[in-house]
Amino acid sequence: MNIKSFSIIGSLLLVVALSGCTTKAIEPGGGPSILDPKPPVKSSACSNFCQNARNLKCPEGDNTPKGATCEDVCTNSLKHGHALNTQCRVDAKSCAEMAKCTP
Repeated sequence: MNIKSFSIIGSLLLVVALSGCTTKAIEPGGGPSILDPKPPVKSSACSNFCQNARNLKCPEGDNTPKGATCEDVCTNSLKHGHALNTQCRVDAKSCAEMAKCTP
């Protein structure tokens, strides 16, 4: 066999091998995937933290200058893997106490 024959056989084998591979589109909002192993965000954790911050009149409960709510900021932060120690913030009895809830 010559090099041309090996080339043709190699190409055919590659085509056969790849024909068995399938691709699956990753659909948004389909839950955690191997590409995004973080657990889903629990919205109640953010709701409870933000409600407590507003009840205590802490700045963490205020909207951002661009209008994002506390819940939006909290959910987005958790979604991107930032630890907020929400339970500590829910249990806080003052703004000073809440400020100490750093992860």
